[in-house]
Order: sequence, then C-alpha cells, then structure tokens
Amino acid sequence: MPDPQPRDTPADAVSAFLTAEIDGDLAASFAVLSSDERTAIGGIAPWVARHAQLPVYLSFQVLDSTGDGTVTTDVTAVPRLDEIVGYMPSRARVVWTTVDEGAGWTVALDRTVADAVPSPSALVVLLGAIALGRTWFGAF
Repeated sequence: MPDPQPRDTPADAVSAFLTAEIDGDLAASFAVLSSDERTAIGGIAPWVARHAQLPVYLSFQVLDSTGDGTVTTDVTAVPRLDEIVGYMPSRARVVWTTVDEGAGWTVALDRTVADAVPSPSALVVLLGAIALGRTWFGAF
C-alpha cells in the first residue's frame, strides 16, 4: 500500500487528489485519502477497481476553503450515465470534506457531496420548455 501523503492545508489535499485523478495516478490519489478510508478500501487494487464508479475528472478550480476542513470546488468531468451511481454531469460543484490527521490534511471521499451545475445549453432548453408550457397552459 502506498504511504499516506497528507498535505499542509485542506485545499492542498483536495488539489493533490484531483491533480492525481486527472493525471491518472491512482496510487497518488489513494495516498491522499484519509486513513479511515484507505483502511476501508483495503489497498491500491480495490481502489483501482472502484474507479469504474467514480467521475473521470478533467479540470477543477478551488472556490473556497474553510478552517474546519471543507473545500468547495467547481469540477469538469466526462459526463456519463452509470447503472450504479446514476447520472454523472460534465460540471459539478463539489464540497469536499478533509480530515486533519495530525501530520496534515487528507480527503474523506465518502463524505464528499457533488451538485450538478447545468450547462448553458441545458438552461436554454429549460427556459424554452418553461416558455412552451406557459404558452400551452395559456391556451386553455
């Protein structure tokens, strides 16, 4: 199992995790996970197998980091529909939980929450549907 690689700040931990994911360096992304999560996963081989259910990140931007270990990012990912996880959007706002492990901060992936960010084209479709609905309902 790769040695843990905690970071100096919560934002550094999330940035290291996402950079490793984007680079396809699964050993490096595993190394920045919290010790509880690394133990629960059981090693690098199960971590690699678990990736079929995780987003394929393309880019990210850290928006905010708080003293309690919460880090907010905007991410872009390969959009897809997964039979287990469901729809994975191309853009999301992700609120990461990090853990102070004493030697530094690590990512608690199981406590991370993502919300889809609609694309501009999806908003145009939605606004068009609202306008059409108003026209249709106004006809009665």
